[in-house]
Amino acid sequence: MDEKPSEKPVAAAGTTAKAAGAEPKGDGHGVMRDGSSADFPTDADGRVMHLQVRPGQLANRVLSVGDAGRARRIAEACFDGGRFAVHPSTRGFGVYTGLFEGTPVSIVATGMGTPMMDFVVREGTAVVRGELAMVRLGTCGGLGHTRPGNVVVATKGLVLVRQEPDFVHASEGSDDEAAAAAPAAAGLPMSPTRQVPYSISRIVMPDAELSEAFATAIDAQLQASKGSTSDISAYSVTRGSGATADSFYASQGRINAIFDDRNETLVGEIEKRVPDAAALEMESFHLISLAKASRGKLRAAAATIPLVSRASGKWLDADHVRPLEIAGGRAAFAALSSMTLAGALAPAELELE
Repeated sequence: MDEKPSEKPVAAAGTTAKAAGAEPKGDGHGVMRDGSSADFPTDADGRVMHLQVRPGQLANRVLSVGDAGRARRIAEACFDGGRFAVHPSTRGFGVYTGLFEGTPVSIVATGMGTPMMDFVVREGTAVVRGELAMVRLGTCGGLGHTRPGNVVVATKGLVLVRQEPDFVHASEGSDDEAAAAAPAAAGLPMSPTRQVPYSISRIVMPDAELSEAFATAIDAQLQASKGSTSDISAYSVTRGSGATADSFYASQGRINAIFDDRNETLVGEIEKRVPDAAALEMESFHLISLAKASRGKLRAAAATIPLVSRASGKWLDADHVRPLEIAGGRAAFAALSSMTLAGALAPAELELE
């Protein structure tokens, strides 16, 4: 439904308050002007630069998903009365805000990778008054014996896997030697990871209460589907740990003959060094790490749906992907709604139409 410029859009059941393809309003669609901070830019309407929402457009309880289509499907299936406002961004994000059983919630279509998650978390916390709770529901490759479709909740934490550029370029001979000498000449320390192609960080732990609430809610949704046309009760919840990689290919151990990635043993190394490793994806570590650094502003948890087993190559039944997404979305909102958040916005304080 196209928005008419002269009318205030009102969402009916099954529709959105703003057209999904509508351009964000404000000062040049996120264009900054003199007077805006270079450290944290906002436009004249108070919209942050990349997420392009202003105060009142994002709820205190947030579900982050990578896929824009998944975000919309969950909004249509889970928001009260199918009513919600859509706040699009020219930078590829999309924010869907509505009510779940009377509680204000938002979905953010985040895209892929830790830089996109960084925008969502930092800009989201900036425009929301009070405490926030955020959960990620994504897809992943299953590690070890993880069955595709068994939802992995990272109750035991996450690590970051990063390709080390100093190692990658160490085989370039004299040019590399000159480059290596430059930091030393400037009095800067050399990278301690110069001798390994990939680094694996220490484990960072999610919010324990939110993680357990998320896991319990997912399990309830799976069991509630039994006997329905979208029966996914054969799947279960895996409470384990996960790894977030800085790329889809090299840092997840996908072999490519064109590139010298030195990653033939990487998946095995992750499984050896990370207890109960069950998922390999691209965003969750950064969400949890930022929550830890937020000085109490943000509580966070993460779950992923394994689409494929990295060990066997077996894929999840395609007919089960969307039911698992919707079940995960409902579980996310149930878990988020159970959290007590100081200073959270009331429905009347949000732009829900």
